[in-house]
Amino acid sequence: MKPKSKAKSIKAISNPHYFQTTAFHAWTLLDAYREYANKNPTATHDNIVKHVRSELSQIGEQTRDPSKRQRAQQLLTAIDSFKSAPGPSTPSAVNINTRHVENQYIHSTVSHGTAAPLTTDDEVQSISAGEKREADEETSGLDKKLRIMRAESVSFEAPTTLQEAWNNFMRYADFSNLHEYSYEKFGIIPFGNDIRWNPSIPSQVYRLLEATTNIQEFPLSPILVEYRKTIISSKFYGLPEITEAIFTKPANLTPAEEISFRFLQRILFIYSDTIHEKKDKVDLTESEATYCHYAVWPLLRVVLRGLSTQEKVVCNFKIGETVLNSRFCDNDAVYLADGKFSLNEGGLEVLLFEASGPLSNHDLTKHVYDFIKGSFGSTAMLKTVLRTYCHADEALLDTISVVYVQTSGKDDCIRVWLVRPAANGTIVTMERVLKATMKATLSNHGDLLGMVDFLWGMKDLVERSVSSIIRLKESHNNRLLDGKKNKTPLDQLLQPHPLKPRKADGHCSGITSLDPVSFICDN
Repeated sequence: MKPKSKAKSIKAISNPHYFQTTAFHAWTLLDAYREYANKNPTATHDNIVKHVRSELSQIGEQTRDPSKRQRAQQLLTAIDSFKSAPGPSTPSAVNINTRHVENQYIHSTVSHGTAAPLTTDDEVQSISAGEKREADEETSGLDKKLRIMRAESVSFEAPTTLQEAWNNFMRYADFSNLHEYSYEKFGIIPFGNDIRWNPSIPSQVYRLLEATTNIQEFPLSPILVEYRKTIISSKFYGLPEITEAIFTKPANLTPAEEISFRFLQRILFIYSDTIHEKKDKVDLTESEATYCHYAVWPLLRVVLRGLSTQEKVVCNFKIGETVLNSRFCDNDAVYLADGKFSLNEGGLEVLLFEASGPLSNHDLTKHVYDFIKGSFGSTAMLKTVLRTYCHADEALLDTISVVYVQTSGKDDCIRVWLVRPAANGTIVTMERVLKATMKATLSNHGDLLGMVDFLWGMKDLVERSVSSIIRLKESHNNRLLDGKKNKTPLDQLLQPHPLKPRKADGHCSGITSLDPVSFICDN
């Protein structure tokens, strides 16, 4: 229980619940200080620090989550930096200061090579003496530690654009202690719903990322609901006898329902005939080749056959150690993919597939290796698209996308990542937008039904990618006809160039720490 004296000393502070409303992996003292100061414009610096300390102490005493408790203790240790130095503690000083520290993240290296947004004495050593003097002049009389934080500020206001936030971060970023394949070193940012934010990257960068919205779910009509129920609940499901029922089209389907029916029909047949087959059951855990041949590749082919774009673009699907044609440069090492979708016209690749072993395998090193490999391949695909249509309107640069699909090496899931440029090509984001569970038995109908939505959503994302490339092509051709060329070709504006991972000579040592996982559970 909190001592009465401590409660009395901070009772004037209104609690905005920063630590209750922010995921613990994203906690920073700077954000907390700003939050409390903004909600309490008349509060002194000392009172704000006391309130932050009090709330962190309560979390450390009451939470059952060891990770959250550890994070609270880290911040409690670092908070001494806020209160150790002498100086004025007036409300006006606090108000001035919060504008300066809005987007500051002073980094300290942690055991696995990434950086955590704490504020310790060691962290300020990298700030130059000249910048400290400038900070002293502009914030004369403020707390010493807060003046040093001002040295990293490039503006009085928080960044309003992603490019500004990233440039602010890169101005002081130190990657010397990070893993050689760390994404942020190359301008790659994995993110998505529930994906843990990388503590090396300022939270404001994540807050300015644009998430994909309105992903289509499989359109179910009452006729299709009844058809689906009849097939899955049949005693012949998983046996050859169900085949006729699967391919019997319900009467009175609309044109839209018929498209959905064909899509659903193919999925149900694949599941009944191989994945959930009862007599001559295929063991999907036997090998990666078996898993891909009988389950994943047929389902990806359903997506390909279901594509419908306004431009009537035709795609093809190549599988099994197929060469990725996309390159950063001519001397790039050969990239062998487990599958890819490409446009028939021009051969531009729009979907990349990597399999991280058989179903239900647990090889986290291979899983992360394939993800890093996929980030290289996907970015090379973007580079090649932009090189092909390099004189398109620059405003279209951040609108193009490609799709990366990966079967898991740590669970029974398949994940889809939408890969696209951001901040006018300064970075590339890898957004995890879809995830589904593959099960070799029908113990939970939700797994099968979820896979239908998953594949329909993947179809939607591929269609978006194809359409974005077609718009780029049209702009490129029209501008050339009008005698217009970009002073800087679009492919040269795309800055990220990740490394293609190597397995030899210990390059993969410690690679599992780079797995982009959920803060809810490792997914």
